[in-house]
This record gives sequence, C-alpha cells and structure tokens, in this order.
Amino acid sequence: MPKDQAQPVSEELWLNYFNNYLFEKQLISEPQRNKMKNLIGRRMYIAKKEP
Repeated sequence: MPKDQAQPVSEELWLNYFNNYLFEKQLISEPQRNKMKNLIGRRMYIAKKEP
C-alpha cells in the first residue's frame, strides 16, 4: 500500500479505536458513539475520493 493511502487508513483505525474506548469506559453514550462512527466513516470516504 502506498504511503499516501496508508495515512487515511491509520487515521480511521485510530479514530474508531478511540471512539470505542470512550464508549467502553462509559465516557460517551451509544448515540454519541454512533454519531462519531458515522462522522469518521464520512471523513474517510471523502479522504479516499480525493486524488
């Protein structure tokens, strides 16, 4: 995988991990976790579409 493609993938992994961590520690609610999950997914979709 080229380095420029690895950046968004590693960001997505980190953001999803941290989002789940916050949920497991009950620092955010399930609706908040789901909202962040959607925002992360949308951000990564846009990042992957950019040339």
